[in-house]
Amino acid sequence: MKKISVYAGVFIKILFGLLIFYIWIKSIFLSAVTDIHEANHINKDKWWIHIILLLVFIAAVSLLQYKAIRFHPKTYVLLLAGGMIAGIIWIAMTQIIPTVDQGDLVRIASDLIEHINEEFHQYGYMQRYPHQRTIVLIYYLLFQIAGKNNFLLMQLLNVFFLAVVMVYVGRIFKQLFPDSDRTSILLGMVLCIPFNMYIAFVYGTIMSLMFAVMAIYYCLCCLEHFSWKHSLLAAFFSMLSVCAKANALIFVVAIIVMLLLDMMTDFRPVKLILPIIIIVVYAMGMKAIDIGFESISGVPISKGVPQSGYIVMGLSNDSYRGPGWFNGYVMSKYNELECDYNKSNTVMQEELKDILKDKIRHPKEFISFLYQKNATQWNNPTFQCFWIYTICESRVEQSGLVKSALSGNVNNLLVKLCNVLQSLSLMGVVLFLFLRSRLSGKQLIFAIVFIGGFLFHSFWEAKGQYTVVYYFIIFPYAVLGYHDIAIRVNKAWIKYFRKRNAISARSEKEL
Repeated sequence: MKKISVYAGVFIKILFGLLIFYIWIKSIFLSAVTDIHEANHINKDKWWIHIILLLVFIAAVSLLQYKAIRFHPKTYVLLLAGGMIAGIIWIAMTQIIPTVDQGDLVRIASDLIEHINEEFHQYGYMQRYPHQRTIVLIYYLLFQIAGKNNFLLMQLLNVFFLAVVMVYVGRIFKQLFPDSDRTSILLGMVLCIPFNMYIAFVYGTIMSLMFAVMAIYYCLCCLEHFSWKHSLLAAFFSMLSVCAKANALIFVVAIIVMLLLDMMTDFRPVKLILPIIIIVVYAMGMKAIDIGFESISGVPISKGVPQSGYIVMGLSNDSYRGPGWFNGYVMSKYNELECDYNKSNTVMQEELKDILKDKIRHPKEFISFLYQKNATQWNNPTFQCFWIYTICESRVEQSGLVKSALSGNVNNLLVKLCNVLQSLSLMGVVLFLFLRSRLSGKQLIFAIVFIGGFLFHSFWEAKGQYTVVYYFIIFPYAVLGYHDIAIRVNKAWIKYFRKRNAISARSEKEL
């Protein structure tokens, strides 16, 4: 079993490395852009500029390592507090009003307080998309305290949630890699502009990630020393992560995979308890939530749009937005069939079979399709972080600086910065994987999540706002990668100079 665990770890490391290297290669040759209408365009990039900047950056971090320059002990707290203050100021300056799906969730949660449930009946939003019920319930409970439609509270809470994410990710990497520096990792995450911009996005993205990383942390604590407290916390936060965002189920599956790999490495009967608790708490928790939600809404929870419909849409090439992007298929087809789940499921599954048969018969076209689809959602250096602001109205007259940052000259500079940061971060991860010979399943937890996210969104509906989460969680790997390469570069230089001095000394003796 231990050998299987080792082979599985090697496989995960190689697959993760290939995916990251693939995205990095594309990132230096092309760059995707999302326009105001959410249409995606793929433009050529100047690869040689990325290579030069990469070499300059490696030289800079190597010099800092050589000079033994370290962060002041208070830097961590100042950086975290400074990031939160900047986030609060940004929200106050933008004050965007949620629209489209996020706006619907806020509105429906507020309507429930007034016992309005029309969106739960035929053709209603919640009847079509019941998977949103858990985040609606969370907003409903929060609005009971803070007042209806208080989306500003949710945006401000995102600032706090993001800070918690960064703290727990730092703890996770310090536990998994004792040689890591929490301040450097924090700095790397703060520099991830795309994800930090999502603080104004009240769609459960940051909240879900917070619960997910907390679940991972307590799982790791439990693997070190079993504790019922840590087990229950890990299970509870796993469930809450999926409540905030259904896609977080990828994190939960990754956690189970990590636990299985750990059991293969060092099996103890007590280790069986944690995955069982996670599964049981998740199942019972979701059942309890459904019962409570039906009581609040007064309407039984529908099955909604069949999941196969999203795969049909994710494999379609008929959207102006881009390959596999939203084209209205699930909504129009479901409405056309009078919101009948069984009829819709039958029709959508048949269409999915036809699409898969066509992809199999034309593998070259399918590869080209996936290439373009993944480019639009993985090689867009902003991951739609500015777009989500430009489609929303604001409660205030935004300043010229804010408008410029979202769609003007400052925005152009920020997009270029995000473009450079993306290629640097991806290569940092490649360096990390190349320089660290053996990694355990625990150390690869975020790699497992990334692989799951990449595979899932290769077939599901494409969107940069979905993939940005997986981009963000690999930043700590990149920080460790540059730390490792800096040490190697310095050792190489020291060895070179010693050799040169030895040769020089020998020459002087001969003279």
